[in-house]
Amino acid sequence: MVNLRTKAAVAATLVAAAAFAGPAAQGTAAVRSPAVIAPAHVLATSQYHALRATNLVIGLDFYVPPRSPADLAHFIASVSTPGSATYHRYLARGQFASRFGATAATISSVSSYLSSHGLSSVSGSADHL
Repeated sequence: MVNLRTKAAVAATLVAAAAFAGPAAQGTAAVRSPAVIAPAHVLATSQYHALRATNLVIGLDFYVPPRSPADLAHFIASVSTPGSATYHRYLARGQFASRFGATAATISSVSSYLSSHGLSSVSGSADHL
C-alpha cells in the first residue's frame, strides 16, 4: 500500500501538471508544462481519490526557469575556470535574481495563474526561480 507521503507527492505532481497545462492568459507570457518528477511506479499505480478533508494543506514548490539558461551556464563556467577574467568572482547576495532570475512580469503571471486556479498563499522566492 502507498503511504501518505507518497500520495501527497503524487497529488502535488498532478496539481502542478494541471496548473501549468492550461492555456496562458492572453497578453501574458506562455506558461510551459513542467517536467513531472515522480517515480514511474508511483504514477503507474496511483489512483484518483476525492479529498474529503476540508482543512487539508499541501505545500507545493513551482520552478520558473532562469531568464537566460545559456548566460547562466556561461557565467558558471567562467567563474569556475582558473585563468578566466571572472574566476572566483561570485555574485553578491541579491544579484542572482536581477541577472538570471525570471522577470517580475513572469513571476506575476505565474502567481496570478496559480491563484486563479484555487491555490492560495502564492509567493515568489528571493532568487526569482
